[in-house]
Amino acid sequence: MSLRRLAVVTGCVGLALLACDDKVIYPDGSGGGATSANTTAGTGGYGECTTPSGLRVCLGPNECDPLTDCACIPGDFHDQSVLGVCGIGPVNDREPWLVPSSQCPDGYLFMGEFTYCVPEEIGQMFCLHDQEDYISCTDLGSYDCAGLPQPSDCPTTEGIRLCGDACGPCGPGETCRGRSNQHPYSMCIPSTGGSGCTRTGAGSCPADRACFIYTVDPADQPRADGRGMCLPIAQCLAAAAELPGGGECLGG
Repeated sequence: MSLRRLAVVTGCVGLALLACDDKVIYPDGSGGGATSANTTAGTGGYGECTTPSGLRVCLGPNECDPLTDCACIPGDFHDQSVLGVCGIGPVNDREPWLVPSSQCPDGYLFMGEFTYCVPEEIGQMFCLHDQEDYISCTDLGSYDCAGLPQPSDCPTTEGIRLCGDACGPCGPGETCRGRSNQHPYSMCIPSTGGSGCTRTGAGSCPADRACFIYTVDPADQPRADGRGMCLPIAQCLAAAAELPGGGECLGG
């Protein structure tokens, strides 16, 4: 683990870690291989294979065991040294927090190739194992491990509804989505009826919609360009003009 990552994570979650022989070593001396119990290291802390609230990861440098009640979803299907996430709970029901990427709500992050989104606690587990490259924000920008912004005020907007934290929830039929390291506020978007679009395929949106693409760091922009959202035209144009952090509306 790099010194930079150690400093960032210590400030974020109050847990200092050291790495040795590709295993994560925790403050109580545990590490170097997980047990099937997947216990936490310290009350309320991050364990080898669990988050503070008990969410479980699998595979990875600590060889977290994909138990029969885990149904491990790898962060990288080709590399078992990369963490995955347990997608099935003890009663063999899909974990309620594991949702398809098309429904990814405020406070969640994309894992792997954007098939699923996961709570930020899982993102922090990837950071603790120096594997944050397998996590991205829902604007398709990189996750910097410092934690998603938590603004205390809510700007006034005219054509869009900001949501989350200080801005409050969305209404029925809407999803609050998009908060990231570069976009401090989520935006209410229709929960149904939308579809994906790309910068080169913006015309694939329905006639009453246009393609909204988040503006992110140049290195991440090609990824964002390939996963835009078809939004109602008025909302798409307003988001491009008003959303803190920026974006573009194509085809409107």
